[in-house]
Amino acid sequence: MGEIILSDIKRALSSKRFWISAGLIVICTAINIFSSGSDDYKRAGWIGLFIFGNIVGNPMIYFLAPFIPAFIFAPLFMGDIKSGAYKAVSIKTGLKKYLAARSVSSLIVGSGIFIVSMLIILAGCYFCDPAVRDIEYAPMGLFQGVYYSSPFLYIVLYILYTALCGALFCFFSVGIGIASNSSSMALALPGIVSSCSYLIWVLLDNPVLSWMQILLPYLVFAFDIGTPLPNRIAKLCFILLTSLILVAAGYCKLKKESCVDAATDETRPDGIEV
Repeated sequence: MGEIILSDIKRALSSKRFWISAGLIVICTAINIFSSGSDDYKRAGWIGLFIFGNIVGNPMIYFLAPFIPAFIFAPLFMGDIKSGAYKAVSIKTGLKKYLAARSVSSLIVGSGIFIVSMLIILAGCYFCDPAVRDIEYAPMGLFQGVYYSSPFLYIVLYILYTALCGALFCFFSVGIGIASNSSSMALALPGIVSSCSYLIWVLLDNPVLSWMQILLPYLVFAFDIGTPLPNRIAKLCFILLTSLILVAAGYCKLKKESCVDAATDETRPDGIEV
């Protein structure tokens, strides 16, 4: 399992998709800082620059973030599934361990892209203005109290939370890919589910189904929106549980295909069993 995980991490880090994604996140942050129409960023210091660029409403990141982990990992994973290359490896490790390893890889890669990107942004903010200054900012979302005691720790928690969301959405992509055997769905569906899930709120606007609204992962990456912590946990757990169910379904399907292939190998071309 360890070899599979290390191989996936190396392949992801050496892929153009990883660094294109990191570049997009950095660009979105820069645009968010300079498009506010205010000169506050000039007096913000490096911590304030990071907060203005990422934590204070960044609609581009809210939209792109759910797509990014799948954009990086789905081609690596689904390429092996579609080509049948996974069979040689799974024979040695067992299909269950193989899928478990690829699932762990997806969690690491999905979180890693946001950690790497945020560290680059943090370094860039420090390079632009290494001073520490007070800014006019009143947090409304997660860990509000932490900000008032330690703005830097508040940023660290933001990075860890974003990395957790990235990990789960990458795992979600893997589950979709295995269950559907479709690269396109693995690439697109996680982001579509996140971006468009609010469209079904109108269907849940009744006393019987209204509780399901807390499970919809719309704006799950938005750190500075006043969604209660239990509701956020419910959304993330829903993504995790759905991913596990999809991976389990995909495992059963691949296991069945392996059994069919094994039975075929035991039969001669003329249909006479060996």
